[in-house]
Amino acid sequence: MDYLLALCTELRLFVLAAPGPYICSETQAGGHPTWLVAKKHVRIRHSRATFDKPFDIEYSKYCREWLLEILPIIAAHQITYPTVANNAKQPHPHGCVIALQIENENFETFKGIPVGSADDMRYLARVARECGITVPLFHNDGFEEGSWVSHEVPQTEAGVPTFGLDLYAFDKYVVFCPTSTPQSLYVDPGAKGHVHAWKDWEPATVVHAMDSMERKVREFGGCAATGPLFIAELQGGWFNHYMLGCSYDTIYDYYGEDYTRLVYESSLAQGVSILNLYMAYGGTNWGTLGDPDVYTSYDYSACIREFMYLSGRGRKLRQALAFSRSFGGCGEVAVTQPIQKRDSLFIAKPDGVLNMDRRKLVKGGGATVEGGVLFYRNFSNSVEYTLTLCERPGVVLNGSLALKRSFVGLYGYTVSGDGEWLELVAATLPVIVKTRVLVDEREIEVWVVQNEVGFVSGELAFDGPELEVLEQGGPLSPHIQVIRDETSIVSFGGSQGWCSLGRQGKVELLILALNEQDLFTLVPTFEDPHWFDAGVDDVYGAAASRDPVSLAWGVYGVQHDIKAKRMDIEWLHDEESCYCLFSASAQVHGTFGFEPLSKKTDAKFPHFGLPGLLVKRRHAKTASTLTRLENLTTAASKAPSIGTFHSWKSRTTDYETLPWVPLTLTGADNTVPSLDTVDLGYTSGHVLYKLVLPKRHPKRAPSDFKIRLNIRHRAILHLNGTHILGGHTTYGHRLLKPGSKQGPDPFRDTHEYTVPAALLNMEGDNIVYVIIESFGLSRQAFVLNDVRSPRGIVNVELFAVGQSIVPWRQTRLLDFGLFIAGVDVKELDQPFNVCGFPDEFSVDGWTAVKPGGVSGGEVVLRMDEGYMPKWFEGVMKMEDAFVASMTEGGMMPVRFHMKGPATAHIWVDGIYLARYYGNGDCVQRDFYVPDTFCWKSGSLDVKVLVYDGREGADWVSMDVRGWSICKDWSGNVLDDEAGQVFFSAVEKLG
Repeated sequence: MDYLLALCTELRLFVLAAPGPYICSETQAGGHPTWLVAKKHVRIRHSRATFDKPFDIEYSKYCREWLLEILPIIAAHQITYPTVANNAKQPHPHGCVIALQIENENFETFKGIPVGSADDMRYLARVARECGITVPLFHNDGFEEGSWVSHEVPQTEAGVPTFGLDLYAFDKYVVFCPTSTPQSLYVDPGAKGHVHAWKDWEPATVVHAMDSMERKVREFGGCAATGPLFIAELQGGWFNHYMLGCSYDTIYDYYGEDYTRLVYESSLAQGVSILNLYMAYGGTNWGTLGDPDVYTSYDYSACIREFMYLSGRGRKLRQALAFSRSFGGCGEVAVTQPIQKRDSLFIAKPDGVLNMDRRKLVKGGGATVEGGVLFYRNFSNSVEYTLTLCERPGVVLNGSLALKRSFVGLYGYTVSGDGEWLELVAATLPVIVKTRVLVDEREIEVWVVQNEVGFVSGELAFDGPELEVLEQGGPLSPHIQVIRDETSIVSFGGSQGWCSLGRQGKVELLILALNEQDLFTLVPTFEDPHWFDAGVDDVYGAAASRDPVSLAWGVYGVQHDIKAKRMDIEWLHDEESCYCLFSASAQVHGTFGFEPLSKKTDAKFPHFGLPGLLVKRRHAKTASTLTRLENLTTAASKAPSIGTFHSWKSRTTDYETLPWVPLTLTGADNTVPSLDTVDLGYTSGHVLYKLVLPKRHPKRAPSDFKIRLNIRHRAILHLNGTHILGGHTTYGHRLLKPGSKQGPDPFRDTHEYTVPAALLNMEGDNIVYVIIESFGLSRQAFVLNDVRSPRGIVNVELFAVGQSIVPWRQTRLLDFGLFIAGVDVKELDQPFNVCGFPDEFSVDGWTAVKPGGVSGGEVVLRMDEGYMPKWFEGVMKMEDAFVASMTEGGMMPVRFHMKGPATAHIWVDGIYLARYYGNGDCVQRDFYVPDTFCWKSGSLDVKVLVYDGREGADWVSMDVRGWSICKDWSGNVLDDEAGQVFFSAVEKLG
């Protein structure tokens, strides 16, 4: 944690620290360790039963132990942390932690019903202060319920004194995925096959969820009325579940590329000034980290996809953030008040286009300030709209905005520079970001805009009739119309190009129009004075907090490190030129080899002639690296793997050598094992059972046995290590359904298996081995007492068939031996990196094998006859061209691509990478392999466990390939000729 926070400081990130003790984030037991869950007398999160949470001091003492370990580390990285400098205590010059979250979504009241414990929150807050936390404390209310709001006058709830924290914050999940709506808690969300019947999300859902936040929160009073509007978790996508036919790509398409920007800007329209996106990057649930809600991938359809690809959704959000950074410091965004429609200076037609008008707050003196921002969000039935300026007769601005898109528009904004003033009255044209360049030794403001029919277009209205177009380049075609000798309306006929606007021949504003594709690549680099070393000029620091130091576009990615005076350009194979505007105030940092455009080669470039515009051509060495990677992917299109497997060895799990623990049967019907998986610490993945069947009677005709099993979550049955008996999965999306992913799980889901007499040994023991895999411990959500919901075998019965002396009864209950084996993760430093098989780390029984395979590096791993669990170990060697490219700055994220009907669990260099289910229990077939694994030596040590319980399901195949994705900005996987393998190369400048 200390390293992570130090890294955040180095990267100039502010941190909202959330150390728990309950963290949720779709993790097993909400982050609580198994050893604590195993103490069954301790009430996790104080829960005795669902909706019943009496305070448990012992649980709180364990929470205190955790906080005493973690909080001092966090405290040392607070922005307020006192350090000794010149024998005087001063605030930390470069701290990153700005606030600390206590607990997670732990409602004080839910729908008006008291469900929280003030004693719990009070205790945790006191421990935080004792540990040296001096930044504000907050809690993330599950949604706007008014939980843990502090008041100057003491409050009570149901006669009990309440407790409040420094800041009020809440989570905001706006549009639920069709598989996870509140209704899906009671009605099946629709498993495989229903995905294509999903309906588009309704704008009314966003309006209902977002457009009354400010009023509702302020009405809570106390710190909620006076503090910043603070969304601790704003929806950035959605997670996916087992037993569904949809993937994260499906979910990405459902929300669309504009969704995250739209809810972000809808939040700004409500005056939100602190916001955390959940998730910006979802990542991976390594091993058994996830709870039953989620599987290995936690891609979340987020702005940054699991394999580190910055998606179109993230790039759209970057544009919105650029606007907030450019204009927020001036008060256009952050310091505003909402304006009711009746008091607005504007009328937008049709309805549903103008979301909110926010005006600058007056700062002393009582002066009238008309400037502010207009929040455009098209929930109408028309792409075209108009904006009438009520106080300027005859002034109507035209605009177009695609449905379900948004942007923030300026009004009453003053363009200033060297004593000259240009007043923007209003705009229907989106200004993405601004910077300044030198024109005739004067600093002139540059606006980056988008004017593209089909996406968004509009006009600018300036005060005064004297405005003129001084210069222009490209097909932008600016036009000025003067209304009543008081307003100049600027419109544009093209989507690319530039122009200069001014009066009396003097430039006062530059307009740079980029199209949709260019804007996807636009990278503004900002800097804040807080991160500068002591002694840096204050004027420069102040300027850098407003305008980006550089604006680059034309390539996949740019990272401009101002402090290190370095710029890294990440090129895709079809990109040859990176364009950049360096802020006039940042010229001292150099231009990293960027040069002015050449009339000989760049005259037809639509932005040629723009003052200050520079270009960097791709270096020949970078081009060579990209060519090598392109050749590698071309070869891979015929044989997908970019590596080959070798040096395989295998072994079969020897059931009889496992450390079996005897169990007895208990319960009213004598079907419940005496110890469960939590008791034994067998909570990571698998647990194995052994059922020793009764000896056959030598004088009776052989008969079948029947086994009735109630398990969680997946069961596979083997007989005597030689035959499979089948398997099943018990998993539910709904509340109270057997195997429910959340909530109490009280009901049985009994499956019956037949042990045919013909398969039984005539002499000796007959043993049924049951492999059961848990999808994880439930996370103990705020009122649900489910962390100890049953896992493994819940109930088991054995019957003999055809031996009853009662004619109408064909079976009779039998006694049998029951044993259990697993891995006690309470004893492990990394409890999530094991699969639960006791022989996982066995060094005995390995023999060299030559697995089957197909051309191109794909390997087929097959079980022996009898389908017993089989382990494989081998080496995956990356192609030499791949390794050479990585060392030269190339980047190609890779994945294990799995096929086949069996179940497989995969480790790479000792890390539990993948859980694959060939029967369709999980849709995931592609598993991200972090780049560092591949760069280390060019080879990967691979271990695979293969098993199953269905006839014919005796194999899996795997290969390593790049991420072949759609040729848009989604990052969605597309493994056919329409896909394109994602790779890039980084050129380091400076």
